[in-house]
Amino acid sequence: MHIIDANAGEMITADDRGLLYGDGVFETMRVNSGKLPLLDWHLARLHRSTTALKITGLDMASVAEKVFAFIARYPNADWLKVILTRGSGARGYRPPEDALPTMILSSGPLVERTGECHLLLSPIAAATMPGVPPLKHLSRLVEVQQAADLAAEEDSVQIVCDQHGALVCATMHNLFVVREGELMTPRLVNQGVAGVLRDWVFAHSTAKPQRLHLEDALLADEIFVCNAVRGVVSANSICGQWLPSSTPFADALRADLVQAGFEQ
Repeated sequence: MHIIDANAGEMITADDRGLLYGDGVFETMRVNSGKLPLLDWHLARLHRSTTALKITGLDMASVAEKVFAFIARYPNADWLKVILTRGSGARGYRPPEDALPTMILSSGPLVERTGECHLLLSPIAAATMPGVPPLKHLSRLVEVQQAADLAAEEDSVQIVCDQHGALVCATMHNLFVVREGELMTPRLVNQGVAGVLRDWVFAHSTAKPQRLHLEDALLADEIFVCNAVRGVVSANSICGQWLPSSTPFADALRADLVQAGFEQ
């Protein structure tokens, strides 16, 4: 495995398949005082993702070792990004059999944000990739377009639907809806990203994936979005419609996250 410290200005080679074809995956982790409270969840997803893409030559114990060594060099970091690509290879889409994976590490401070958000509807539908599970792969051009369309307000988050109007996610977040005491989240089939914190919420609640539409969200008693850096963020409004101020489901999950060492 070839290691690159992006903080130190090290760069990948021009023939790296992550650069050429988006042939790789990534994780962005929260760092709290030099600790990685959700590291095991991230490593588990990295293993699933690299296995699904048949990227070989990786050992998660070695990945964890490199991560800890990197964080020790940058103890004031608030987040850590790990990119794993298939490595360098000859021209052409076909993956080389003997590629040496590349691991790119970077970290930095958090951008100051409010603890709540306003949800807007993205005019750009979620990308569909038949045969590709909802991995955090490097092919994210549709998400780039969605983010470019996002309003400038820092507390705005876009919700994204598929081409048939079913909810998929929010930009850089997973989406959860509470209605009549039931915690629900959109089903992800060849779209979106099955986030680490989404999995964590499943393990700490009775949340169920379901087919949801915008109408379901507009009638919600509570909505929150989440990701592994920001944690659980309650929505104040959706498409200009104010939501109830009481957020018991999000409050309970935030308290559980703090118990797990995650600072909201």
